[in-house]
Amino acid sequence: MAFLVVGLNPVIQKTISLEKFHQDGHSTVQWSRTDAAGQGANTTRILHQLGEEAVNLCQLGEDEAPQFLRLTGSDDLDIQWIPSPGGIRNCHTILDSSTGEITELVEEGVPVPPEVEDALRRRYLELLPGIDWVIVTGSKAPGFTPEVIPFLVETARKAGKRIGLDIRGADLKAALPFEPDLVKINVPEFIATFFSGRQALEQGIDAEEEALVQTELAALTTTTSTVYALTHGKNASFLASAGTVNRVPVQLVPVKNTIGCGDSTMAGTAAGLHAGKSLVDALLLGHDCAARNAQVFKPASLYEIPAS
Repeated sequence: MAFLVVGLNPVIQKTISLEKFHQDGHSTVQWSRTDAAGQGANTTRILHQLGEEAVNLCQLGEDEAPQFLRLTGSDDLDIQWIPSPGGIRNCHTILDSSTGEITELVEEGVPVPPEVEDALRRRYLELLPGIDWVIVTGSKAPGFTPEVIPFLVETARKAGKRIGLDIRGADLKAALPFEPDLVKINVPEFIATFFSGRQALEQGIDAEEEALVQTELAALTTTTSTVYALTHGKNASFLASAGTVNRVPVQLVPVKNTIGCGDSTMAGTAAGLHAGKSLVDALLLGHDCAARNAQVFKPASLYEIPAS
């Protein structure tokens, strides 16, 4: 198995298309669909569609596990899961057909008890020997300890696995000493992680913020082998390694649904590196996956799949 994707906050995602969103009145639903999501499942789906062998390790609330497994089964995904009391968080994407605006309604994760983390760690150690890459992605549900992600990354490093991270904040900082191969996050997440009190807009950053990002990326990569790929919507990505920072343009395409574009970029970039592509070509593959994903309604997919 090439990839083990660990996602600690799975989602059941409902996508709803409206003729027009009326803030203070009735809005007519054109259609809706339900998919298994969360960054773990999303990344695994893109890797699978690229022809890679990938398994997603996560926890699932026992009541909603059958629905999640049915949805991932329709995508032919390999899910290794730990039973957890409670449910699975639900998120909603609202597509306004009249304006093209996309709104994401995100629930907090469902808390997990200590025994779920213990079981997940044990299952991770069982899966690890047959894996080439470990990708740890997304937020973690309440109840997971601050030590769980450093454990995953340190264990993978000691086992000689390649490591990709799409995490932010304290979780990312705690994992960096183990020198992951790839860190893929977006620019607002990077700024919030490394520049306390600053907030970047999704639409763009000013010259001062760009200079801060460039300087910090150069410093981070001068003393480590970690590669950083920072996406920023339709703006060019930052690609940093060995103290050098470049900008890599993205494809501008007609957009239907951008949910999962970051996960698509991570999956494509990691798959490219696994195949031996250069850093730039690997990121370009990630960009291509994101562009294809943006042109379909199903979240985190390279092609349209009817709702199951």
